[in-house]
Amino acid sequence: MLSGLVAITVTGLVFHAVLSQTLDLKSWDAVGNELVHTVVPVMAVVGWLLLGPRRLVSARIAWLSLTFPICWLAFTLVRGAIAHWYPYPFVDVTQLGYGGAAVNCVWVALLMLGLAAGATVLDHRLGRAAPTARSPSR
Repeated sequence: MLSGLVAITVTGLVFHAVLSQTLDLKSWDAVGNELVHTVVPVMAVVGWLLLGPRRLVSARIAWLSLTFPICWLAFTLVRGAIAHWYPYPFVDVTQLGYGGAAVNCVWVALLMLGLAAGATVLDHRLGRAAPTARSPSR
């Protein structure tokens, strides 16, 4: 749950902060792009805030939420070296070199870890049971 929430949030943030200026989409491509990079991330965060689930995350889970992105990065770099194609400019080793791509990936990892930590703290605060009125003793 946390990994998906963080990943889709980072998708929206990185797209709007870095990648949106690189595209000039028209027609249905623009609609699909808006759905994937704006509507879905916003709905995921709002849905999680309103509906939960709660109390399923911890500091350990926050760290583990980086497992999938690290595996994705390793796969992307290996595949890119073979196919000579990278899906995003911030990991394009042919343009940035491994050092430049690594710096970008560290920034994205820090963003992901920060969001995971923030979601963990927020989860614990939102998950607290509301105080109930005590019934009079008999």
